[in-house]
Amino acid sequence: MKKTYYQCRFIQTAPLCITNGEGEISDLDLLLDRRGLPFLPGTAIAGLLRSMVRQEADRERLFGYIREKTGEAVESRVIVSDACLPIGTSRNDIAITERDGVGIDPNTGAAKAGAKYDFQVVETCVPYTAVLELDQAGTDDSEKAADTLAGLMTRLASEGLSAG
Repeated sequence: MKKTYYQCRFIQTAPLCITNGEGEISDLDLLLDRRGLPFLPGTAIAGLLRSMVRQEADRERLFGYIREKTGEAVESRVIVSDACLPIGTSRNDIAITERDGVGIDPNTGAAKAGAKYDFQVVETCVPYTAVLELDQAGTDDSEKAADTLAGLMTRLASEGLSAG
């Protein structure tokens, strides 16, 4: 079984808000790992990477697909780990702040009465590391998949990853 691995390091350049849906500290608390530190879910990274692949056939080759009409499904060849902060990082090493938000009335475009909320963000310059694994086992187009992922990693290194 042939596998290719990429270690990706992400440097956060803008405030980040990935919430856990709970509101113990604010209305929208950050998603934290077992160390109490923020992280980027691998599924979110995989979705962003998938969106960077230009050709649908290449997207399906790397990240799989489900055909709703037929039920045909092919699993992703790419496994993306969560992007975590380095071992030894503590809450003192990062800045988590609370910000205010307001709901907008879709009809008027103005602030919606009673829709003020607060949310947590991780401030900038926080390094995260993730691992991507490409399974190239037993398929005729494994070299094409490897080339596509290599090209995607080159684009990622030059353009970065953007969300939101």
